[in-house]
Amino acid sequence: MASSRAADPSALARRPTESTLAWAHRLASSAEELHEHGKFGQAATHFEAASDAYISATLDTSDTHNMQSLRLLASAHANRAHELRLRMRLHGV
Repeated sequence: MASSRAADPSALARRPTESTLAWAHRLASSAEELHEHGKFGQAATHFEAASDAYISATLDTSDTHNMQSLRLLASAHANRAHELRLRMRLHGV
């Protein structure tokens, strides 16, 4: 069930004590919830924000394996947002 926080624009903001990676995961989870509830525009925005947050998280590590994983997550979420926006345009949503 999507929480009201997921639909709230402040849900995109990073919490003061939250790590960049936790923030990225939270954004990705809220994007999935929004998508499940048919809120495609909001979901795309959250997927884009999650992608940006995963890229930001690469600055917190020097481990090449972790960096590669974070870049893959960022790419996957950016692609998901792009796909959602295209589908919305095709269906006039």
